[in-house]
Amino acid sequence: MTETVKHFDFSIDLQRAILWQYDQAPALKTLVESKQAWYDQWIVGAFDVFEPAIFDLQTCDEDGLQVWAIILNLPLFITTNPSPVGYPAWGFSAFGTNFFDGNFGSNGSGQAGLTVEESRILLRLRYYQLTSDCCVTGINKMLADIFGEGGAYVIDNYDMTATYFFDTYNPTSTLLYALEAFDILPRPAGVELNILLANTFAFGFADFGRNFFDGNFARVEY
Repeated sequence: MTETVKHFDFSIDLQRAILWQYDQAPALKTLVESKQAWYDQWIVGAFDVFEPAIFDLQTCDEDGLQVWAIILNLPLFITTNPSPVGYPAWGFSAFGTNFFDGNFGSNGSGQAGLTVEESRILLRLRYYQLTSDCCVTGINKMLADIFGEGGAYVIDNYDMTATYFFDTYNPTSTLLYALEAFDILPRPAGVELNILLANTFAFGFADFGRNFFDGNFARVEY
């Protein structure tokens, strides 16, 4: 399930248009040669740049990402809203009533941007989400294509849930938040997803909670 970009040859020999009767017409030949130089620079050269910078989702630059974001109807930034009134935020204060089963709260709204590589990943996942049949084998081929062999895989739990395991690929917290906020990981209709991270040490005091001063909770569910 690898995206393939068909290569087009945009080059053309304009001098072939000169009839043999005008082979000895220097003014006409000079005009055609000038036109050929212009075409090579502004047409052939432009398309050579357009393909990797705009058209190919695997290599596109920031301008290309903005074009694809419009095509696939997916924003490349994340908006966070303040926690609702009475939200039992994680913590030790008087309102930190959800210490054993909660997450951090927020006092305000804001936006977080994705890196170029994260944006490519998100848009490619969106493309697969729209075009694939969302079967387990197809999703795993997609994950190998995007994250590399062994980077991530999905299993069917046979109870209308599926679990995405990020094994050798370790997504950033921003990318993880985007995956959840946009519900972007391919899945069959009506199937609930879990996300598990293999290489992230969970926040906490336990034996494996070695990321206490620089981490977050390890499990994301939606």
